[in-house]
Amino acid sequence: MNVKVPSLRGRLLFLIVLPLLIIVSIGTVALYYDSEKKSQEIYDKLLHSISQVILRDVVISEGDLLTEQLLETLTDTLNDQIFYQVRDEKGSSLYVGYSNPPEIPSNSVMKPYIPIFYDSAYRDQAVRVIVSREFVSAMDVPGWVTIYVWQTTRSEEHTSELQSRTNLVCRLLLEKKKNTKITHTYRKNTH
Repeated sequence: MNVKVPSLRGRLLFLIVLPLLIIVSIGTVALYYDSEKKSQEIYDKLLHSISQVILRDVVISEGDLLTEQLLETLTDTLNDQIFYQVRDEKGSSLYVGYSNPPEIPSNSVMKPYIPIFYDSAYRDQAVRVIVSREFVSAMDVPGWVTIYVWQTTRSEEHTSELQSRTNLVCRLLLEKKKNTKITHTYRKNTH
């Protein structure tokens, strides 16, 4: 019986390429999960910033609804619907916002100034939610409020979070450029 033994070159190639393929595969999977984690952190920071803008607007307007312009700008810029609710500390009195925010997970503990992020459903749509307790001293009766902000995640399903963040910056810059008139002043050369 004649058994064909692979050449030395073939064996060396196999011994070098196979481990390299395994290392590259492991690295690619690790990079994917790390990117997903980072993009979720960016998305959550953006949602937290939105909640602070909404709270500031509610305080400035002394409990009125958000202006249509602000809500429309947020929705258009983020490509997803934004919902919000601001309640008193006990949760019994609604200052402003939508009714019935997504339920906080039972294992979550509310602490002052530490937001809770979670995924849920609202009106049969997937949403990302932030809930936080903030102290507001600029109101008639200063005290703690609980702010809920939740956003539909349709655009998140179609694009990566990092790409969405980049597009957000580009859309904001284009919107600013569109709304800013550029005036040119020409001087006559008198020399």
